[in-house]
Amino acid sequence: MLLNLIGKDIKRALRNRKSLLILLVMPAVLITILGFSIGRLLDNEDGWMAHSTIGIVNLDNAQEGREKIINTISQLAGEEESFDIEEIKENMKSFDFEKILLEDIFGSEALSKFLSYEILGEEEALNLLEKEELSAVIIIPEDFTYYTMMNLASPFIYRQQVQVLKSKNNSFTGNIVEEIMTGFTNVLSSGIIAKSSLFEIGAEMGIGDKLQTEIGTLLEGVLSQSSTIKLQMENRNAVKSVNGMQYYSVGIAMMFVLYVAGYGAKYAFDEKYYHTYERLRISNVTKGQILMSRGITTFLIAFMQIVILIIYSSLIFSISWGEPLNVLTLTISVALAVGGISAFLTAINYKIGNTKISNMFENVIIMIFASLGGSFFPIKGAPLLGKMGSLTPNGTAINGYIKLMQGYGIGEIVGSLTVLISIFIGSLVLAVIILKQGEVA
Repeated sequence: MLLNLIGKDIKRALRNRKSLLILLVMPAVLITILGFSIGRLLDNEDGWMAHSTIGIVNLDNAQEGREKIINTISQLAGEEESFDIEEIKENMKSFDFEKILLEDIFGSEALSKFLSYEILGEEEALNLLEKEELSAVIIIPEDFTYYTMMNLASPFIYRQQVQVLKSKNNSFTGNIVEEIMTGFTNVLSSGIIAKSSLFEIGAEMGIGDKLQTEIGTLLEGVLSQSSTIKLQMENRNAVKSVNGMQYYSVGIAMMFVLYVAGYGAKYAFDEKYYHTYERLRISNVTKGQILMSRGITTFLIAFMQIVILIIYSSLIFSISWGEPLNVLTLTISVALAVGGISAFLTAINYKIGNTKISNMFENVIIMIFASLGGSFFPIKGAPLLGKMGSLTPNGTAINGYIKLMQGYGIGEIVGSLTVLISIFIGSLVLAVIILKQGEVA
């Protein structure tokens, strides 16, 4: 009986060619228009993040810091100097934080493609940041060189922090800069932790004083290793950039697939209006079977819509959606979520005796989901929107498809799959509860 119901629903859906054309052709047209217009604003030659400028404020005097270090370690070591001052000075030249920051990190080929920097005074940098002319400002504090080296080689711990101030309207770039600086300072922190452990063990073994007199030798070793600190920009073959056309292919497809849920719910209510629903109930067809039939039919239409848009964008725009099996898994999950939402809306329509809720879903809720989920523009730069959007069916689906386009595997989209399956199950449970609250009107 269930298969007969599904077959009947599919045949009737296919007869409504106007609605099917709107669901299938309209998103393809919008993808083309938005991809060629707005999509270009998101593009650079290497991905969908536009070029940004950051400011670097250096309050540190590296040369003065090096001289202070020599004086300090000479005092700590006392008269029995077991280290070569000239060798330490030479090694300290290799540990030039500003050079590492400007040349090895932000001057690297990988970062310079989408980030440029300006050396500025603190007041000027903060003014430009306030005017949104800079995406972020890095402030290197006073005596950074001195305290960093002392942290690495002495028994003492000096609190030092490189500040990263982010633009309010471009926090995406600011977050990238912050992560880069966090990664670099983590490298330094690992050295400090190792040093602290060494001095603690030395104290327990009764050789703490000996270690302190050997601080110069220790610093020589630390500095010789510090010269190898570099920014390792991973350019894994598995991780690819996503351009504007790719983004809007996903964003628009995920917005329009939600309309399938509303379409399926209104179509199901038409059967009640024309008394088909009552005839089915008289024929001993259960409400559960009717609901499941509507959900499966909507699932198949949603799946077909996404597959057609994937094929269209792949053939016309040469877009790669990722590993086919992973794309198929995510597409099935999206279609299931849409089928569940359609069943939920169908149950409400049956219960209240009209299509007001499904109409509101199509006219209002989908637009809200589209905005929150990133169907119209990337929302990674807005943390709050990003968190809210990741809970919407289209938002979590967009995140999943983007990761697959970047070359990530199935393990990286488990979160998206979990949200989509949860929406599917939750919607079905709510639909069943609604229909069990007595006979429909």
